[in-house]
Amino acid sequence: MADPLLRMDLNLLLVLEAMFEERSVSRVAVRLGRSQPAISASLTRLRTLFDDPLFIRSRAGMSPTLRALELSDSIRPLLPRLRSAIEVSSDFDPAQSTRTFTIATVDDLEPFMGPAIIKRLSQEAPLARLRLVNSDGSPLPYKDREDIDVMLTVLPGQAPSWLHTQKLADADYVMVYDQSIMPGRSGALDDYINARHLLVSFRGDFRGVADNALASMGLKRQVTMVTPRFSSVYFMLQGTDLVATLPAYVAKVIPTSFSLTSRPLPFYIPPVEFFMCWHRRTDADPGNRWFRNLLAEIFVQNWQAHMSDGPK
Repeated sequence: MADPLLRMDLNLLLVLEAMFEERSVSRVAVRLGRSQPAISASLTRLRTLFDDPLFIRSRAGMSPTLRALELSDSIRPLLPRLRSAIEVSSDFDPAQSTRTFTIATVDDLEPFMGPAIIKRLSQEAPLARLRLVNSDGSPLPYKDREDIDVMLTVLPGQAPSWLHTQKLADADYVMVYDQSIMPGRSGALDDYINARHLLVSFRGDFRGVADNALASMGLKRQVTMVTPRFSSVYFMLQGTDLVATLPAYVAKVIPTSFSLTSRPLPFYIPPVEFFMCWHRRTDADPGNRWFRNLLAEIFVQNWQAHMSDGPK
């Protein structure tokens, strides 16, 4: 059976909408900038399409039939959505936007950025919503995800051609541990090497950037445990002798309920670079552009506030 939409002309829906509101062929003609015969012809096509008179003459003008009222309930609400989908606008009004903004990020950035983002959205875009989705740091799974607005991630190597990037900051690494369990831990290199280590690895590897740096010096550490989540690190360190090597900003947002200590590393690891990334198809989108500018501003402000006084 042929799709009934094949018989539909979008202009007919505009005539139908105007007839509901004006109840007059002449007023509809003026409103749509068309002649009365053209409106009458469109009304005839609508009557044929729906097999109903739709509007009949009365003392109050052209009164809708029961079928017309049914159509009003089902079709008229769709027209504003169609207009919004078709309109191309260079403006974005955050105060009126009901958009859902989606960030793909690793969980270490959520406590660092999340509260500040939702606070700013409540002030500047109170009708908008924020969604955070889990990421392993790689942009590749998001190439065809149209619901992702931006990624906050470490971007090793060259970015793919479809990805736009903006560098946000560099972060040094620190060592984090429970001082109450190992009160004699000094943070010296020998102390670090002889400790048992907890590693955050999205792929479950027992080797990370610290191991690569140590290997270049002919040294090796003992990685006892691996977890894919930064959010669990605090719990694993509390009350154990494990040491975690983490970006310094992670140590800055450790909840005060955890009695953990951070120290600078006794050897050099290249700083981790953080990027904001977005698909090139969203580069010119006014809402996405506004959101990117907001995130960049928040990141810089948070970075200055949290990282200006060294390790926690």
